[in-house]
Amino acid sequence: MSRRKRKKLKPLDGNWRQAVIQVLRLASPFQRFTVVGGLFLSSMFELLGLAMIIPLLASVSMEVHGGKGAITNAIRKGMEAVGLPFDPLMILLLIVLGFTLKAVVTITTMRYVTDIVAGIGNSFQVQLLRNLLRARWSFFIRQPLGRLVHATGSEAAAVGESFLSIATILASILQASLFLLVAALISWKLALLAMAIGLLMFVSFGKLVRSSRIAARQHRAQMRQLAGNFTDAMIGIKPIRAMGRTDRFGRLFEADARGIAQTLRARVISSEYVTEMQEPVIGVLLAVAFYYATQSATLHPTDVIIMAILLVRTISILSPMQRIVLRFIQSYDLYRSLDDLLNETAAAAEPSGGSLPPVFERAIEFERVSFGYGDRLVLQDLDLTIPCGVITALAGPSGVGKSTAVDLIAGLYEPVAGHIRIDGVDLREIDLQRWRHLLGYVPQEVTLFHDTVFRNVSLWEDGATEEEVITALQVAGAWSFVSELPQGLHQMLGERGHRLSGGQRQRISIARALVHKPKLLILDEATTGLDPQTEAEICQVVQRLCVEQRLTVLAISHQPAWQQIADRVYTIVDGTTVQTHPVVVPMASAS
Repeated sequence: MSRRKRKKLKPLDGNWRQAVIQVLRLASPFQRFTVVGGLFLSSMFELLGLAMIIPLLASVSMEVHGGKGAITNAIRKGMEAVGLPFDPLMILLLIVLGFTLKAVVTITTMRYVTDIVAGIGNSFQVQLLRNLLRARWSFFIRQPLGRLVHATGSEAAAVGESFLSIATILASILQASLFLLVAALISWKLALLAMAIGLLMFVSFGKLVRSSRIAARQHRAQMRQLAGNFTDAMIGIKPIRAMGRTDRFGRLFEADARGIAQTLRARVISSEYVTEMQEPVIGVLLAVAFYYATQSATLHPTDVIIMAILLVRTISILSPMQRIVLRFIQSYDLYRSLDDLLNETAAAAEPSGGSLPPVFERAIEFERVSFGYGDRLVLQDLDLTIPCGVITALAGPSGVGKSTAVDLIAGLYEPVAGHIRIDGVDLREIDLQRWRHLLGYVPQEVTLFHDTVFRNVSLWEDGATEEEVITALQVAGAWSFVSELPQGLHQMLGERGHRLSGGQRQRISIARALVHKPKLLILDEATTGLDPQTEAEICQVVQRLCVEQRLTVLAISHQPAWQQIADRVYTIVDGTTVQTHPVVVPMASAS
């Protein structure tokens, strides 16, 4: 899909032409022509098969030359003009050929349509993912997870379905028009009556269409809310189960499910009313048409039969139209919702930063940096220096802005005042993505995926090798237990890595941060909650890395263990002042 600025879609409250054009533009002109043209061509082959039934009856009943049937005579003359004998065998062959070609063209076209529908949905999913990955961090963390899950699932699928609905409607209109045109050659009055009744059906069921649209919107909102609540509950299911709160959450989900069932019932009932109420109208149409045809002295019996077949076939094409229109309205609402989200995410794209390549050989410097959320400043006039090749610890009570300082270093936020400099160059002038490639980040809440150890460490990097992953695991002190797993590197870790202990998960996370050989390793409360022995072992690993590989380490922690091994310790007090505590540099680091 194009990355140009998207126009905001309007609700489908009357401007049908605009909505149809918007949906058709989801596919290329060639794809639109192929789909609609293919479906129309299949109807022509079907018409060929249907039309040949009458000459077959006429030829069998010996009414070939003397009959008064206009359709029969026209077909006979056409066959004779191309050198085909007008006999039952040839007519049977043409009937079989017509229906066979109709089936082949229809199947081929629908397979092509399926590819288009899948491609449209996939393009929206990919575009949404790209927009989210480019979005400002402040926008990203405000998005309900359930909304994103719903958008990349049913809403993305509905975009392709809206195109399918419009293509089906256009093809049905062309098919019905073709059949009515042939019917008009026999009796224009009956054809006109059929068109008038069909138009009356669409107009009279407008209220049901609107009620179905309202029910579809309510259903979409409730599904989004349920997806969000369920996703949040599954992420935090362990404390919920441990504290015996599953019954309460079960009742909440049951209440949400009942609400969804009610809106779904209203949506389905409205759709069924539209379909079922057409049956009496169709019956009236057939009764009037049959009465007129039988009472008319101008129609030959074979023409009456073909007229009845054409009208029945036309009605069978038009009767599902209301249902397809309802399906389009519902899918278009989902399309509009997804399009709004795409516009929001595109508008929230973070600045790309500068163009200078990052060079980190001396230090990171905060110069009178201030930052806040809304009107509340978290950091104010912050000054600190993070030298290369040593361990710097940032301490202080919770909520004073330690993790915020990390977010500023990673470029997730920009200071409202002051400067962050990398070797003297303002971070705003540096290529942000290239700078982030130099960082290794280990958060307090380790997120492991339901995948193998190898993929959890490599993060699906195409060029990552087993040797590189094993080296990272060895450096992080994790290879000793990974090598003992039944499948080693290819052992599945389970949902969120819960097959491992907290310390093991943390070591996997450190290996993940080290596998691409970063210049700066950021540990954000990485050992909080671990036992003292495990914390001491991780501290030793990090200290060894700092000495052997001249790795720069920034440890965000109020734990004494980190302050004991750090070369520098900064303490943030109320986010406004920084106190530097001199510490004794460890012997290993001094050497």
